[in-house]
Amino acid sequence: MIVDLVNSKWIEKSGYRMDCGPFVKGAFQARMVVEDLQAPKFLLRDLVSKTPDGNYKGKMLKRTFVDSQEYGVPFVTTTGLTKFDTSKFPLISTNIAKADPNCLLKEKTIQVSAAGTIGRVSMSRIDMVGMFGCSDNIKLNIDEKKVSPEYVYAFLAGKFGQALVCSGTYGSIIRHLDTKHLDEISIPVLDIEPTITDLISQVNKLRYRASELMSEVRMIVKRELGPIENGGISSVASSKLIQRRMDSFYHSEKVVKARDLLSGNSDKTVFDYSEKVFEPNRGARYKVEDESYGVPFISSSEVFKLNPKGEYFISRTRTPHFENLEIKDTDVLIPRSGQLGGIIGNAVLPYSSYYGCAGSEHLVRVRCKSQDDAFYLWSILDSQQGYLAAIGTAFGSSIPSLDCELIGNIRIPNSLETHRDRIITAVREMVNSLSMAANYETQAIASLEDAIETAAPKH
Repeated sequence: MIVDLVNSKWIEKSGYRMDCGPFVKGAFQARMVVEDLQAPKFLLRDLVSKTPDGNYKGKMLKRTFVDSQEYGVPFVTTTGLTKFDTSKFPLISTNIAKADPNCLLKEKTIQVSAAGTIGRVSMSRIDMVGMFGCSDNIKLNIDEKKVSPEYVYAFLAGKFGQALVCSGTYGSIIRHLDTKHLDEISIPVLDIEPTITDLISQVNKLRYRASELMSEVRMIVKRELGPIENGGISSVASSKLIQRRMDSFYHSEKVVKARDLLSGNSDKTVFDYSEKVFEPNRGARYKVEDESYGVPFISSSEVFKLNPKGEYFISRTRTPHFENLEIKDTDVLIPRSGQLGGIIGNAVLPYSSYYGCAGSEHLVRVRCKSQDDAFYLWSILDSQQGYLAAIGTAFGSSIPSLDCELIGNIRIPNSLETHRDRIITAVREMVNSLSMAANYETQAIASLEDAIETAAPKH
């Protein structure tokens, strides 16, 4: 067991806090590095806008959710703030949102998760303006006359900022962070600020462009396949349909309608575009400390994030069946288990930055014959019809799981073939934009960290 010793002067400088918060994850060391820098430094409270939403958490309101955007606005949760696809966000009632307007996001609003997993950081894009940041996220609107929001974001997302943010955590069972803890964070403004600002600006532009392309593809697919009308109770005849599946969800009206819309004029299935559809073998993951001896391991929830990161590294040579865990550029990934309404059944394409990495065995691989096939197939599996057809294959009551064979048998409509080239071109640009954005963000954060370490006095 490794035990960190805490100097009594550290306790004094931390306001005599006796809990671990100020001293974990190198928090105190990070503070000392920043304080010793020979560079202009500003407390965060002096950098935020002098308006009510400059550094704001939110009121404790009763959350009422709706189904239609006519009556609601997207609600950004503590986990949602790290995700790219805002179309999957729940909708909070417009009346509730109006009751706390300071929670409505502006362009470049920085959000920091302040409950549960503390310290997740994101910056809102132009397409997120007007969304409602939940009261478990601290909203920061930076005064751009003093410093760029992009620079502050990169600092808070890096190892020094993360250590300082997490040091303000309080509570033992349910951890929290308050606005006053962020107020006291000291942010050094180095000469590298213009470079960092430019990189993060490119990140936001690329992600906005990817969002436009995703919407374009979805509109094409939706127009060709048609809507799924809300239905009520459906009945199933005692026939071959019920001989294989007795569970009600498989025969629910929405799922049946989705399958019908996909198969109405179809003579091909997912299998026709794929080398195989499979669930990787479960088994031991041999972790390694040195990344030169392994590859990042990507979880089933991580693939939906703006900048997916491996939780740890696993050995390519010692991990059994590694070839099945490896993520290919021809894969469409689908989380195979979880509660309906969660990530299960949502198709996603991997970024180029983690081709060759290991992916969780909880991700079904639809391994296509070509990357073009993967892009085309994703556009259909991502649709409402494709999603419902996929989760319709789920079996089990406590933790539903998808059936790979039934996923492979999902029909692919012929009507979209005339749009195939346009879809593939748009999806390719979307994936490239998201991959470049993740790379630029990583580069910006690493460059700022390196600049701080280089400028720090050597003791």
